[in-house]
Amino acid sequence: MALGKKSGGRRAGSPNRRTIELKELLKSKYPDWDPILQLAAVAQNTEVKLDLRIQCAKEVAPYLYPKRKSTEISSTVQEPVFFDLTFGGAAFTKTENRTHRA
Repeated sequence: MALGKKSGGRRAGSPNRRTIELKELLKSKYPDWDPILQLAAVAQNTEVKLDLRIQCAKEVAPYLYPKRKSTEISSTVQEPVFFDLTFGGAAFTKTENRTHRA
């Protein structure tokens, strides 16, 4: 390093020699193989155990959908909030701190 600055070598993010060699070897031995498509095929195969199918789907999902981030919701309104919930036919209404069974 000269004066605290990087000089020479690979650019950040560019593949190293071993990665390039491995990609070329896989492409020459298996020209039509795509690992993402293979995982998707396993995820769709109903003869494969469900836990393996789910794992394959989880591995493929980031290539199709962005990762979800949590969202915080806040409000300065000081009005009561009403919730109506139904569980197995029983209805519940909650207002502030009191619970009423309907």
